[in-house]
Amino acid sequence: MASPRSGTGHTAGRSAATWMAVLLIWSLVGLLAVRTLLTIVLLDSLLDEVAATRTDTAGRTREYIESVAPAFVPIALISLVLFGGLLALCAIFIGKGARWARITAIVLTVLVLLGALLGIFVQPGTILFLVINVLVAVTSVGVIFYLVRPDAAPRAAG
Repeated sequence: MASPRSGTGHTAGRSAATWMAVLLIWSLVGLLAVRTLLTIVLLDSLLDEVAATRTDTAGRTREYIESVAPAFVPIALISLVLFGGLLALCAIFIGKGARWARITAIVLTVLVLLGALLGIFVQPGTILFLVINVLVAVTSVGVIFYLVRPDAAPRAAG
């Protein structure tokens, strides 16, 4: 991959802020994929955490706990497909200079940030999910920071 200063490759003519935003978007997509995979693999741990944090699950069966717990796997899969897929598409088009992709990426990243904050402060989860959600939140803030910089705006053709 060419550096933002080399003037060659698909980053030619793009600012350092744009280049960094695209890298952070791809990192965010990767973190969403890791979080989804961990949700599938560690579903029992998440259900145990729900059982430990909710008072209405004391002495209840596993089926009851599963019925009152959030739909962890469907939420994670939909989040990955929807947000991860659209962010990947935005990363591709931001690299090509599309103006709409920058605004769309900012909106999607704000939504991903809100989801990560919910995962940190509201939803029950293990320490591993807390760490992943903190990484998602920090990466989201980085994406937003680089995309709102004036030098990240696509230049008008002329």
